[in-house]
Amino acid sequence: MKFQLLLPLTIALTVALVVVIKSRKQEHDKVDKRNKFESMKLRVTNDVVGEYQTEKISLENHIESAQKEEKMLRTDAESCEQKVLKKKKEVEACQGAVKSVKNGVAGLEGQLRNLHGKTSKEKESWIAKLESLKKELQEPSAVCAFLKKGAHSASKLCNNQPEAKGEVPSTKQPKAEDSLAQKPKAENPKAQKPKAKAPKRIAKG
Repeated sequence: MKFQLLLPLTIALTVALVVVIKSRKQEHDKVDKRNKFESMKLRVTNDVVGEYQTEKISLENHIESAQKEEKMLRTDAESCEQKVLKKKKEVEACQGAVKSVKNGVAGLEGQLRNLHGKTSKEKESWIAKLESLKKELQEPSAVCAFLKKGAHSASKLCNNQPEAKGEVPSTKQPKAEDSLAQKPKAENPKAQKPKAKAPKRIAKG
């Protein structure tokens, strides 16, 4: 009887033990999977944190360089403002000079117009004088009446002009008087010869 009772009890205990072991194994697998996932998650977070730290360091470096550049740009902007003010003053001075030059150019243009008017008037007067001289040249000269016909000078001066009758003036040749040339008489100078003196002998003592 005891054997018959122990056998089903042992079977029931073994079945219960197997069920408990399977349930514990499933829980252990779940915990193991969870731990693996958490470890992977931790690794990923560590990697992400490392990347964020490197990015943070690079951003801090960029911020420092940007601050330095900002300071340099401020100093450059101040110097540029001073240069702009200086250039504005120079531009104002140049504008004043340009105005004065324009005024001078306007005065010169007025003088040029006046000169142009004067030169045009003088040109007209010279043209009128030239026309009058041409008319005078076309008219016969008064000298042709006193020149001989067929003379060389008459053919030059009175070419293609009507011949005028006139008396030829008589030319008188003045008589040349001979001038007397007086020649001065040359006097012969008397040459005086010096007398030669005899040398004295010195007596030896």
